[in-house]
Amino acid sequence: MSRLDPIWTAGRLNEALAKAEGDIHLDLGPDGKIDTFDDLIGLSPQTRESQREMSRRHRGTALVQPITGADEFDKGLRQLPPLLALLSINPEPWCRIQISPGALDSVGLFFDYTNPLWEWLVRAARAGRAHLWPFRNFPTDFGSGRENPALDKDAIPLPGLVHGGQKGPPAWLRALLEDFELVRIAPKVQSNPDAIAVAAGLMEMHDLGASHELAQSIEGQGQHRAGDYWHAIHHRREPDASNAKYWFRKVGSHPIHEALAIASRSFLSVEVILDQASATDKVIERLAPNGVWDSFAFVDFCNQSLASKDSRLVWIARQLQFLEMTLLLDSAYEDATTDAGGRS
Repeated sequence: MSRLDPIWTAGRLNEALAKAEGDIHLDLGPDGKIDTFDDLIGLSPQTRESQREMSRRHRGTALVQPITGADEFDKGLRQLPPLLALLSINPEPWCRIQISPGALDSVGLFFDYTNPLWEWLVRAARAGRAHLWPFRNFPTDFGSGRENPALDKDAIPLPGLVHGGQKGPPAWLRALLEDFELVRIAPKVQSNPDAIAVAAGLMEMHDLGASHELAQSIEGQGQHRAGDYWHAIHHRREPDASNAKYWFRKVGSHPIHEALAIASRSFLSVEVILDQASATDKVIERLAPNGVWDSFAFVDFCNQSLASKDSRLVWIARQLQFLEMTLLLDSAYEDATTDAGGRS
């Protein structure tokens, strides 16, 4: 959607928000449709009181549900703290959002910004009032009961395999990222290099050149050298394969590699099930020979996908890259806020 034809406008959203009072919830779809529902209707008196108590505890909050079907690439996103997840990617074109009564008081009005729903959700997350739905499936009888709309995968704004494949972040987001310091949202920062790696990762998600500078400033530092990992990703997306491999060699084995190896095998399984396995399965198999993720092979896979102009290969590469980036963000966040001897 362009600014002249946005999915959401502040005026329309504020009009809807005014209705989210009493027991009325809002259900916003990525198709721009707004539904309202009362989650107490049809319940027995005992269940109704229990549900009302739950609604009181969650009053004034927003629930964000990615609609991705059976794909695995949003696993890392769901593991992130809500604010980091919402700073990473625009949820408007591919997420279903439910807003509970009282959100006007707890978060405030929508502003006339580019992507006003996204900005409002970031504000809600900063106030501790936004959450990501932690499970893959969204119950069809939950909330308004509306089925998820059909979703075009091209609408999901995943980072491109090379820089410049997406338009720059809106001005309000750029300002937040340029001023981002993890200590403001996680006072118990234990590792400053890993905190800087989180900032570098958010910059990289949106193709901002400052990511390279931040990653370079913490070379060789951090519990798992997350800065060097972001440095490698940045060069892979230039694309500069030899430079990317140089930095991946410095990183070595990383805790997120196990999940990436599993994900790559799941893509291979899908290819076989769809009876489309040909040269593709051999390429994917090389990503995790003997079940061990090979960062060098993924550099080659990304370049090969782009050169082939095979939309299916490019889509697999982009999903794996998004999973890699969100898992790395989560790993850096955990390392930044955890003592080397244990979790905070």
